[in-house]
Amino acid sequence: MLKTARLLTATALSVAVIVPLAQAGDEWDVKVDLQGSYGDYAKSTEREDLWSAGLIVTADYLDNVGFTVGYNKTE
Repeated sequence: MLKTARLLTATALSVAVIVPLAQAGDEWDVKVDLQGSYGDYAKSTEREDLWSAGLIVTADYLDNVGFTVGYNKTE
């Protein structure tokens, strides 16, 4: 769970920095998506559990050009 806490902290800091910079003008349309999932396989002989967390930032400039950056961690 410590790794998950570190990932969520890094994600929150990234959002806190990226969004205000990109929203400085009306020209930018910024979307931030957080994703996460957890699965528990209590009676499985092959896997105990699975978790995944990620962040996707999409920024479009004047509907002409844009970029998307994402990160996902799964264990």
